[in-house]
Amino acid sequence: MITGHPRFDRIFQTSAAGRPSLYRRLRLSPSQKTILIATQPFSSSFYPDLLKKLTAFPDLQMILKPHPWEIGKNQLTDYLHFTKNPRFRLVKKEIELYELLPNVDGVITLTSTVGLEAMLFGKPVWIGDPAGERDYPYYRALGEQVICHPETLAENVQRMLSDPEGLTLAMEKGKRFIQDNYPQHQSAVKLLEVLKDKTGIDFGKNQG
Repeated sequence: MITGHPRFDRIFQTSAAGRPSLYRRLRLSPSQKTILIATQPFSSSFYPDLLKKLTAFPDLQMILKPHPWEIGKNQLTDYLHFTKNPRFRLVKKEIELYELLPNVDGVITLTSTVGLEAMLFGKPVWIGDPAGERDYPYYRALGEQVICHPETLAENVQRMLSDPEGLTLAMEKGKRFIQDNYPQHQSAVKLLEVLKDKTGIDFGKNQG
């Protein structure tokens, strides 16, 4: 039984700022394709190699959102070099994840739940799967969007973002993933239904 996660309920309950407004804050072009990279610690050279390849594509903007652990421990050295690129932005705590997700064209992560959250926002997702470093089969259903080598992943992202048909297929794959793995859009409602079924008590009613 899948009841969902209360935090994810916000995805269906709140409206984020529009893309033009957000991109003015970021000093990026709202008309240019933009990819969000959500990092995870202890991922060796995966992200630097990925960013090196992504920054080589002149038609692509990048927003990097470090993992909270990396921010707390100030483990950002591998990313700071890329801040010299005018199409790259390093965003720590100044902009929330849920402001970014609806306003990008795709998302890259490893084992983070950000992949699931991005698909709930209807975004295409690519999963890095560094060979030998992690064993996390959750996202394997995304098929060719799960890629071991960072350079190959970057090339796949650039190609698919430039191909409307390929992008549509990637988004459809995300929809199927959500149907199979996260069918509940309102976890609180589902949880109350389960409690009522198990106890006979309607906890959703005003008990006053």
